[in-house]
Amino acid sequence: MAWWSYFPRSILTATRQSVAQEFSVSLDELVLSIELVKDITSVEKNTFVLKGLCIEGAEWDYSGNKLIMTDNLFCQLPPFLLKWNIRKDTDLGKMFPIPVYLNNMRKNLLFSVYIKNDSVLSDSDWYQRGISLISWNKTYEYSKSK
Repeated sequence: MAWWSYFPRSILTATRQSVAQEFSVSLDELVLSIELVKDITSVEKNTFVLKGLCIEGAEWDYSGNKLIMTDNLFCQLPPFLLKWNIRKDTDLGKMFPIPVYLNNMRKNLLFSVYIKNDSVLSDSDWYQRGISLISWNKTYEYSKSK
């Protein structure tokens, strides 16, 4: 289980307050999004790295930088960027909201994030797929380093 799964609201609140103070904006002006990139080379002040999550109902095409349909139930994600964007600088029309659940039972909603949606499919297609991020998937076998 990801370490931040224990107190996600506290961690999100702390990061949100930090970014709001850094950019001198109110908390209401910030929008939480994720960026899935192949290699994380640098991290901006309003960005945090998360790892250990999986996505259900879709896969991420790194070459096309978009969501794609899959027959897999879930797909483990490599580390990705969690970013607080300033609402007025962000085009939410091109962003798709995704719920983040504690586990694959989907009983405990942790928070929601936006992801850039350059897919040819509409947002309603993704809603019908039930796409979500899962913090802890009991069925996934985590590999142990030797």
